[in-house]
Formats: sequence, structure tokens, C-alpha cells
Amino acid sequence: MTGSSKQPEEFPENESLEELRVRIGEDSAAKEESSKQEESSAQEDRQPREPPQKESIGKQIWLFFRPAVICCTVILLINQLFILYAIVPTGSMQPLLQPDSFILANRRAYDRSSPQRGDVIVFETDQSTSSLLVKRVVAVAGDTVELKEGDVYLNGVRQDESAYAMGRTYPNLAGDTFTVPEGCVLVFGDNRENSADARYWNNPYLSVNQIKGRVFFAFSFKDWYARSVSHLAKLVLPAAAAQVE
Repeated sequence: MTGSSKQPEEFPENESLEELRVRIGEDSAAKEESSKQEESSAQEDRQPREPPQKESIGKQIWLFFRPAVICCTVILLINQLFILYAIVPTGSMQPLLQPDSFILANRRAYDRSSPQRGDVIVFETDQSTSSLLVKRVVAVAGDTVELKEGDVYLNGVRQDESAYAMGRTYPNLAGDTFTVPEGCVLVFGDNRENSADARYWNNPYLSVNQIKGRVFFAFSFKDWYARSVSHLAKLVLPAAAAQVE
């Protein structure tokens, strides 16, 4: 006999005839159930499967544009609730902001604090045809500002504004002395000789309720382009660049 010959099934010696019948019956039932499941699976495999239904054109269009719609919705919500973004078309805030600069302002900057001197803010006013303006806060509530011979005096002290302002600061329609009332600020443009700011308004004081945000980011495409071209010229034509300087 070889090792592959099937050995007869052995039964326990102490197993009764009745228990043997029950066990044999259970084995037979299990085999019949397994055979039925195999036959049912074979029949399902033989049945023709329905081709997958194609999605409607409207659904396909929605799936294509859905990422863009979601992205635009999120951007609009952020713009309305947290961040204000805008383009500055003029040079009234030069040298900080060049014409056509892109800016971002924090709408929540003054939820728990007040504007400070030196803040660059975006605000609305009925003093201009523009819906929004951007200027620098030069004085807050309780401050007195005087304009003398092109200089700014804050509470009697001459201010050194060379770090951000350009040109001389001369008075105009609003006079040469300002005392800022409670709940207001006084704002000037950095380009003092080319800025339609508080000096030109009938009411020179801006309510803090009109402030829409504090600028925290600015980028000038034209300035970036000009610097890139200048840097490239110095690399490619160093001799010519040296002569121009």
C-alpha cells in the first residue's frame, strides 16, 4: 500500500449507535447545504449581468465643476468674515503701496483692541466717491495734531516720519490743527503731497466703526516685475548696469 491510500474513518469505541446516526445525519445535511450553495452561485454566474448605468450629463457637469464651486464658496466666506482683499489703484500710499498693489486686511483686527498709531487700515467713508480707502492712522482719540511748515506735530512733539512718509505734510480744507474725538482716528496717506486724506475732508475724523480691517500683507506686481528685470539685467549685462548706476 502506498502512503496516499485513504484510511477508513475511525469512530470512537464508546459512541452509541444513536449518536452515530445523528452525527452521520448532520454531516449529510451539511454536505447538501454546501452543494445547494455551490449550485446557486453557479446559476448567478451564468446569468447575464446588467451593464452599469451611465451618469446623467447634469451630474457629470456638476462633478466636473464641484471643486471650483466649493473653492469659490470658501474664498467668499473667508473674504466676508475674516480677510478683506483688494487692489490699490493709486499711489497715495507710496512708498509702502505702489499703484495696483494687492493687499490683504484682517477684518477681525479690532474686535478686541483699538486702532493704534501707525496702523495701515482699510475703511469706508462718505468723503470720497471710492467705496473703500487705505490710509495710515496718525492719531487716535485724545491726540492733538498740528501741521507746521510741512511737519507733523503730535501732542506738541515733532514726528520723524521718514521711515514711511514721503513729501511734506501741508494743511488744506480741514485746517492745520486736529483734536481727535472719542471713537475716532485721524488718517493721512503716506504720499503726503498726493493723497486725498483727512486734510481734504469736511469732517476729518474717521469713526472706528467705518474701519473694515488692518492691512497685514501687500504685494506689488509691477514692483516685483521691475526688480526682477533689473536683477536680470545686472546678471546678463553687468557692465551696462554699472554705467547706468
